[in-house]
Amino acid sequence: MKNESVMRLLKETEHDIAVKRTELNDLEALARMLRRQAAGEAKLEAVQVLPSIDAPRRPSTPLSDFIIGFLGPGPRSFAEVKQAADNAGLTAFTKHPGQTVNMALSGLKHKGFADNDSGKWRLTGPSIDAEIEVSKQARFPSVL
Repeated sequence: MKNESVMRLLKETEHDIAVKRTELNDLEALARMLRRQAAGEAKLEAVQVLPSIDAPRRPSTPLSDFIIGFLGPGPRSFAEVKQAADNAGLTAFTKHPGQTVNMALSGLKHKGFADNDSGKWRLTGPSIDAEIEVSKQARFPSVL
């Protein structure tokens, strides 16, 4: 009985750590993009797409949001996407992490956000620029 409560507390703590790690990774990515923008090297890219009632086509899971931010700089292989999601702690509590990432990518493809071309996943669709702009304003209103 006591061991079960300790294990539950441990799992909750590990989950909290994974969430905080993801938030920290988002902030570090934003800092890198702002440094590049300040140096004139790149446009500001979205770190995370936040769900909104106003945009029903927008991805609605943290993993899908993360994948859109990860694919922003350019095409990536499935292995790269899976490894990044693992490192961010987004697949820590899933029994089959590869299958979880694959389903998220398939959902993004079905909604027209991503496509798999020659083994590389990339963002697609004319609406992605608008989604990124809305995301930046919602996520970082004081920066923009």
